[in-house]
Amino acid sequence: MGDQRDGFDYDAELRRYQPRLIEAMAVGNRDTVVDIGCGTGQTSRAAAGLATDGSVLGVDVNPVMLERARRLSDGLENLRFDEGDAQVYPFPQGFSLAISRFGTMFFADPVAAFTNIRRALQPGARLVQLVWQSGDHQEWAHAIQGALGGTVPSGGAFSLSEPSTVDGMLTSAGFTGITVTDVREPVWYGANPDAAVDAVLALQMGSGAATQPDALDRLHQVMTKHNTDDGVWFDSRAWIITARTAG
Repeated sequence: MGDQRDGFDYDAELRRYQPRLIEAMAVGNRDTVVDIGCGTGQTSRAAAGLATDGSVLGVDVNPVMLERARRLSDGLENLRFDEGDAQVYPFPQGFSLAISRFGTMFFADPVAAFTNIRRALQPGARLVQLVWQSGDHQEWAHAIQGALGGTVPSGGAFSLSEPSTVDGMLTSAGFTGITVTDVREPVWYGANPDAAVDAVLALQMGSGAATQPDALDRLHQVMTKHNTDDGVWFDSRAWIITARTAG
């Protein structure tokens, strides 16, 4: 069972991105890691499996997902989870690595959040985060919103899509050595068109429009068009953004 926030399986959706992020994280066996917006902890568990002589803390604002994360992580003694908002959470000090898989885009005050994260890191520590590029590069967003008669927003999930903006935020928060890497992988919406439609309804994309019969018909047509032997897939693009603390 994966990260099922709002009834949607994000672990399954992001299965092609996960190995790209793990590679970029480059977790060492002695690393002390904090996972920001950890959800049900898939990336936290991956980090814990690599930091065999270190430790991992997963932080998220959703207590239901954290409870599931704890159940799924039973037996990993170097991994723990806590509820908190990264903007104000009292992080322990001295982490060597901060990571996030699509968990940093919804901060009300990104500079405050990244500053708080930076303060928890030791000198020379790394920050590695995966964020969406703009909605213009997301086939899933255009296809689904088009079927539902909506538009793709510029903020929200895409709030960190502009590299120069993120560079400014991270610099203001005290990070240096910022790099941005383009990654392109398909995202998975379900094993078949019916399941993919159910996934969109679980996400409440399009709000009330998604319950209209004609919208549901258009949505099902879109999912059928993108159906493969391995389920329903859409193109997408993201950034892997890395930075370091001074020292």
